[in-house]
Amino acid sequence: MSLKIKDIKVKGYERVVHATNEITKLDCIIAIHNTKLGPSLGGVRSWEYNSFEDQKKDVLKLSEAMTLKNSICGINFGGGKAVINLKGVKKTPELYESYGEVVNKLNNTYITAGDVGTTMEDLLLINKSTNYVSGIKLETSAPTAKGIFNAINTTFKFLTNKELKESTIAISGVGKVGSKLSKLLFERNANLIVSNIGRDAIDQLKQDKIAFNES
Repeated sequence: MSLKIKDIKVKGYERVVHATNEITKLDCIIAIHNTKLGPSLGGVRSWEYNSFEDQKKDVLKLSEAMTLKNSICGINFGGGKAVINLKGVKKTPELYESYGEVVNKLNNTYITAGDVGTTMEDLLLINKSTNYVSGIKLETSAPTAKGIFNAINTTFKFLTNKELKESTIAISGVGKVGSKLSKLLFERNANLIVSNIGRDAIDQLKQDKIAFNES
């Protein structure tokens, strides 16, 4: 059997598994931080990690954050997260289907979703191997950007009693959420500083005629 799942003991986490598949080149870690409120829910990040330790550090931090986020929102889910290492690996349908197999074997203790580097098409491939997938028929980047915008606007007014046009706001990462947030802030005449790994997202903002400074 090409799929291998190894448990990793980490203090403070209910379960952490490292899953690999030599055929599909899958190398992922899934961290289930807490399930007291329900099955853990959190996206799968597809990223290039230089080492296993970097990969593990990221997933542990993200899964704990999901416990806090889900509990604050008052939903019946715990916190979990997954990361797939794409270092030297090409994204393929087989890669994500094999990841779905891992999620399925966790038997509803972890529900996966989208995250950085993981597209809707990837989620549909994952769904071929497991039903424990969230966000397939739900576009979440727009409401997420709107929520962040409202938080920034409210906080800035509370602290300064000024309008956003008198603010300078830095955005690190202008992907699906960051680009929409940039547009909302630009419409309020905020001064923007943006940074992103890769030029494509920056160039798209320029095409959309959103004014900003690069950092």
